[in-house]
Amino acid sequence: MDSYDAIDRHEQPMLRRLIRLGLFLLVQGIFVILVGLVALLVSFEPGWSAPSEQASLLQPSDAR
Repeated sequence: MDSYDAIDRHEQPMLRRLIRLGLFLLVQGIFVILVGLVALLVSFEPGWSAPSEQASLLQPSDAR
């Protein structure tokens, strides 16, 4: 092992951290975009629903 091996191993440690942070943010951004697209494309209709009656037509005496 000579002095050049030690230099190569520790060359640009800050650059490696920035690249890792950039890749993490890129993957996270892609994931957020995919989740948003899925939310737009998927229909969120309820599986069941009660018959809808307009609340304005109901009287207070109807609540039993």
